[in-house]
Amino acid sequence: MLGVDLQDSSGPAREESLSSELVENLQRLVRRALKSQGIGSDAYSWQNRGDGGRFDFHDVSPVRVIRAVTEQVPSELRRHNRRVAQALRMALRFVVHEGYVVPHEADGDHNGRAVQELSGILDSPELRQALRKRGDWVLAVTKPIWQGVVLPLHGDLDPGAFEASSVHVKSRGELLVWVTPRSTSAARPDSAATSRPTSHDAPSGSAHGSAEPPRIGFYAPVTFEGTTSIGGVQHIGGQSDGQSDRTSDRPNP
Repeated sequence: MLGVDLQDSSGPAREESLSSELVENLQRLVRRALKSQGIGSDAYSWQNRGDGGRFDFHDVSPVRVIRAVTEQVPSELRRHNRRVAQALRMALRFVVHEGYVVPHEADGDHNGRAVQELSGILDSPELRQALRKRGDWVLAVTKPIWQGVVLPLHGDLDPGAFEASSVHVKSRGELLVWVTPRSTSAARPDSAATSRPTSHDAPSGSAHGSAEPPRIGFYAPVTFEGTTSIGGVQHIGGQSDGQSDRTSDRPNP
């Protein structure tokens, strides 16, 4: 799942009448970024949160989602902000996470620990401050995504582009996330130190240089082949969309 929130959406420079236009612009920008990585609108659902929202994916590699944010969003955001008035310019916070979700039939949204953690990280003062230090955008990935996707170098993702940070989430306490781009004051770690998982960081059964990304759970509020339902909870077992996707996200030998 990918959470996105608009910084200072209710600031003094913004009229309330602009809120819907801002969210529409946000959605349009992120959808274009996802499309650049081959992620069409049929691969996710959008859950509106007022000044942002959440993309729930199914059969999508998290590598592609991270690439969409880190490789495409910056240029899309710069282009957008150059074209519009000050009140319509955007600075965006992103979080990539995984876990279980519980469907709510009444309002069509989902709940569960993973959703609450993602929302808490997205709204945390620490991530808001991280964006202020960086400018237009910031992305935080959670521990499962860091250990299972970024650290093992899947899809040529660069662990050295991230820095560890602690955020406080209500009812969850302190959570460790990894943030990109790095702050200007943070020294980039030696590449050798981030080139492979340590025994402490590596998930059980993983190995650096594995042929495929691990099976990471992204989520959708619809039923499809391969979904496992446990007590009303949907858990989707990750990427299964063909050999071409696995090849494109394979780390270099």
